[in-house]
Amino acid sequence: AGAAGGLVDRLGYPFAHGRLFDALEQDHGQFDRIGEIFWACGAAMAFRRADFDAVGGFDPSFYMHMEELDLAWRLRLRGRPARLVPGAVAFHVGGYSLPARSFRKTYLNYRNNWLLLVKNLAPTTLLRLVPQRLALDLGTVLYGLLRRDWKTPLACLLGVLWLLTHLPTALRLRRAALRTKTVPFAVAEAGLYPRSVVVARFLRGVRTTRVLPG
Repeated sequence: AGAAGGLVDRLGYPFAHGRLFDALEQDHGQFDRIGEIFWACGAAMAFRRADFDAVGGFDPSFYMHMEELDLAWRLRLRGRPARLVPGAVAFHVGGYSLPARSFRKTYLNYRNNWLLLVKNLAPTTLLRLVPQRLALDLGTVLYGLLRRDWKTPLACLLGVLWLLTHLPTALRLRRAALRTKTVPFAVAEAGLYPRSVVVARFLRGVRTTRVLPG
């Protein structure tokens, strides 16, 4: 999938070692170290069956895209953080279910990212994050319109609209997910990248996780 271990920034944007949005990094062995990550690609993850069952497995509400992030986050909230094993190799056909530029794929990414955050973040963190994310989503819409790209702005708006019209469902899923939590929110959220990867990539031109500001 062009990456070696998933991360999430403080505003909830997922990225990975070896992949920062559109910037892919060739693997020259720089990822060959065992260490904690925030999530693993769904095509390359393994876990204890007991832990998988304890948190309820994958959430079918996601349908596809980010369901592995949600699972990893719930496991983290149960004291089971993910770790990278560089000696493991997986072959994954990326974009097989939906093409990379598919409108539905883009919509699901925006919708599911909001659902991911509502389900797993601490209440205070979520309240602080929502206005910042809405502002960035508005920026995404305006940027897309300036580029005469209607698909991304519409997908973004529909993702927010889904959350607003399905808020009781999202909160019900949150309550169910948090019933399996055994560690404080702060412990789980300590694994978040403390800055904005959007700012790093698109305003500062950072292309690899190795040079991300700490």
